[in-house]
Amino acid sequence: MKQHIDQVNHNSDFHNCICGSYPDKFFDWKIIVLFYCAFHYLKALAAKSGIDIGSTHHDIEMNVNPKFQRTDEHTMRIKKTAWENYNSLFCYSQTARYNGIIDAQTFEALKKEDYKRSLNHLKSFSKYIILERQVPITNTIIGIDETQANPKERFESQEVKSTNNN
Repeated sequence: MKQHIDQVNHNSDFHNCICGSYPDKFFDWKIIVLFYCAFHYLKALAAKSGIDIGSTHHDIEMNVNPKFQRTDEHTMRIKKTAWENYNSLFCYSQTARYNGIIDAQTFEALKKEDYKRSLNHLKSFSKYIILERQVPITNTIIGIDETQANPKERFESQEVKSTNNN
């Protein structure tokens, strides 16, 4: 678990450096970093649970996505909303990496909007991992950690607010 928490910390630090030095640029890289924070949040939860969910994106989907019925020693289902946030981050990161540039200005504007959405998905996913599933990560992009009082209650109230805002 420690290696994944260390990687979350590393990725969070890198994200903060990019945002601090380039607040209006490199949104594609910011999105990619956010996804890899979520990836290592998920891997830390799996390690905490003693489950090997796999190393490929396909393996992880098969073992974590709540819509699949398979159960074995690699299965670690998470809440549907948590999976949707994780999968959205994955899709935004795929788009940022592999979709072509029409022109630099349009690409940057599109990625800026995708980044805002990605940041919201990471906030929700982080709250699930840290507060509800109690993975001890303190260096986060969104400023929460597992030491907050009544973590499940805070998570549920945030989940209600985000649902009402959509």
